[in-house]
Amino acid sequence: MAQIHSFTKVNSNNIDGLINYLVKNKIKHKIQFTSAKKVVTYSFKRQKYEAKGYLNSSIRKRDLHLIIKVKKHVETNQIEYNGYIPKIKYITNYVPDKIINSKNYFEIDLNAAYWYFAHKNGFISEEIFKDGLNLKKFTKKARLMALGSLATVHNTLEFNGKNYGELTTEINPTSPLFFKCAYDTSLLIQKIQKLIGEDFLFFWVDAIFFKNEKNIKKIINFVELNGLKAKIKPIYKVIKNSETLEIYEALDKKPKIYNFEKKKK
Repeated sequence: MAQIHSFTKVNSNNIDGLINYLVKNKIKHKIQFTSAKKVVTYSFKRQKYEAKGYLNSSIRKRDLHLIIKVKKHVETNQIEYNGYIPKIKYITNYVPDKIINSKNYFEIDLNAAYWYFAHKNGFISEEIFKDGLNLKKFTKKARLMALGSLATVHNTLEFNGKNYGELTTEINPTSPLFFKCAYDTSLLIQKIQKLIGEDFLFFWVDAIFFKNEKNIKKIINFVELNGLKAKIKPIYKVIKNSETLEIYEALDKKPKIYNFEKKKK
């Protein structure tokens, strides 16, 4: 049996250095990569090797447990979704043509919205749902990563000793589960848009941007009636450019930049 040498916890610089070495020395190899990980397999002196490089070293081991748990639950129970899921437009012509710099802007974040809809749709169990909400065990980021991992795109490149072949891409068959949660969240936010009318600016993932303080209670009450919770963030000012929005949470903080789609003429 061929020996497998596994390099776990190798950062992306090291894994890229290995790839450069293999190419320079004309050693055949295969690279499989996602947005979070690279895996390089190759043979050297009649032995097979596998090197792993994690592109996001900030992931805690505890959070990885939740990611693996969700993936295993979905695969074991053969959970799937085959319905139609329209494309979500986060920032479109909902954005007013003119935005006046003002302190009367706010952001409301829906707490664990994707996680809530994953449970509501039967994609995760009651146990996993409650476990993921326990912030003493897992971070908020872990929930989103656990669901996002269901939509991982797997890419493969093979080097024949001279050149790389064509890139092959495989979309995870469980990806509709993630996009269904995203779409359900967007439907809820669209209802909030109708609720507050022209005071609605735009939304991004599970964050809603709007104006007028009077809408805060209205939105919070609506969100809670739908089984979710939300938190409020005041915004220092909003600047609209030709293709972006700059959101300043405070005078001394760098803005968050959001790109939006132009209106079609």
